[in-house]
Amino acid sequence: MLTAGMLYGLFYIKTGIGIPCVFHKISGLYCPGCGITHMCIFLMQGDIPRAMESNHMLFVLSPFLVYFFADYILRYIRTGKRGMGYWQTAALYCMSAMLLIYCIVRNLLALQL
Repeated sequence: MLTAGMLYGLFYIKTGIGIPCVFHKISGLYCPGCGITHMCIFLMQGDIPRAMESNHMLFVLSPFLVYFFADYILRYIRTGKRGMGYWQTAALYCMSAMLLIYCIVRNLLALQL
């Protein structure tokens, strides 16, 4: 997945052609993930401030999401068991709620402009 993401990022940098957000195209509103492609491109280029501007909440939550994903894979490799612990599940639900709240606030602020 990481390789595919990097190849997509390089393709986007070279051509400017990317996958549009269908939710944004139809509704004109931002989804919780809007800006993630630009965030990743800016991170690949080392432009931290612009990466954070692309999607503030995902930028802040990214290290935690990477940790949970890596822990999940390592646990599966070691034990063969799938699933997460209670605290990890609770943390992911909290992060999901934070993304939804961010999405709502982001769209309300955009509508006021």
